[in-house]
Amino acid sequence: MDPGQRWTLDTTSLITHNINLMNLKDIFTKKSEIWTYAPLTPDQIPDEPKTVEDIPMNKGYLNITVRSMHITDVRKFTSTYYGVVHSVVKLNHQGGKDAVFQNVTSPSELKKLDGKHLDRVIVKNIPIVSLVPYRGEEVSLELGLFSVKQSDLAAPFIDLLETMASTAGVSVLSAAVPFVEPLKKGIDGIIGTDADSALEIGIATTFNPPKTGWFVVMRTPKQSNIIPTLEVTPSDYVLVDKNSKEPLKDYPYVIYSIAYSRERNDWFKLPYLMDSYQAIQKAIQDGKDTDAEDSLKVFKRYAITSPDILREDAIRICKLVEEELKSVLSFTLETKSIAPGKQLRDLESYPLYQ
Repeated sequence: MDPGQRWTLDTTSLITHNINLMNLKDIFTKKSEIWTYAPLTPDQIPDEPKTVEDIPMNKGYLNITVRSMHITDVRKFTSTYYGVVHSVVKLNHQGGKDAVFQNVTSPSELKKLDGKHLDRVIVKNIPIVSLVPYRGEEVSLELGLFSVKQSDLAAPFIDLLETMASTAGVSVLSAAVPFVEPLKKGIDGIIGTDADSALEIGIATTFNPPKTGWFVVMRTPKQSNIIPTLEVTPSDYVLVDKNSKEPLKDYPYVIYSIAYSRERNDWFKLPYLMDSYQAIQKAIQDGKDTDAEDSLKVFKRYAITSPDILREDAIRICKLVEEELKSVLSFTLETKSIAPGKQLRDLESYPLYQ
C-alpha cells in the first residue's frame, strides 16, 4: 500500500503514532500497514454487553467506555512524558443538530511516565459518553492516546483542559456545549506539533446504527490473526493469552465497549430539572398556589424539550410531578395551610421506572 493512501477497515480508520493530529478523520498518512480492529466474542470478555446488537433509536441511553488502553513503545522526547486521552463523540439529538461530547484526561497512571516501564501502563474505565439518548442516525467516535513532551507549560495546560472537560461532562448536553470549541483549540495546541506530541494508538469511526459489544483496536497487522487467541481479564481488562494467561505486551491496544440502558437513573440530577422543580417547591412553601402551577408549566417545558432524556421518560416525569402537585395543593386547600410532610417529595424519589 502506498504510504500516502488512506487505510481503512470496515468504514473504520485506525491510526497510530508519528501523526500531526488536528482531526483524527482528516489525517491518515505515515503508516502503510492495516491495523487490527475487531469485536470481541462473548467468551473473550468478562462483562456485559456480551453480544453485538444494533441499538434501537429512541429506546435507551448510550454508553461508550474505554475499558483499557495499553502502550508499548513511544517516540521518546525526554526521559518522561504525559499520556493524554482525547475523545470526541458526535450524535444526533433533538432539533436535528449534532450533540458533541469531548473528553480530555490524563489519568494518574499516565503522568510523568518513564519510557522504561511502559509495559506496566494500563488505563481503564474512562467514560466517553454516559447515558446519552440515542435518537437515531449515525454516531461518530474519535479516540486517541497521545504522548506529550514534558515541559513547564504542558502540565498546567493539561490540568486546565482536564478541569474544563470535567466541567463539561459526558452526559449533559447543555453543560458540554460551551466547552466544545475551547477544548478543541486546547487539544489542538497540545497535540498539533510533531515535535512535541505523538499519537500512540487511536481510532476514528462512524456507527449507523451503533452496536453493543466490546471492541479492540490493536497496532498489529490484520493478517497476524492474533485477536481470537486472546481474552480480557475481569479485574483490570487486560488482554491475555487464552491458554497461558500471560498479558499481551508486544502491541499497543485500546479496548472499548458500547452499551445502552433503557433507564437513566440520574435524571433527577439534570440542573434545569432540579432548578425548575425547586421553584415549584418554593412557591408551595410561600403559599403561592398560582405561582406553583406556573412553575409546573416551566418544569414541564424543560422536561419535554430536554436533549438529555427520552421523550417517553419526559412525559412520565411530567405526569408524576403534576399528580404530586395536585395532591399537595388539594391538601392545602382543605387545611388552609401546609402541614409538615405535605410539601413536594424529593425529585429523586419519583418512581420513573416502576
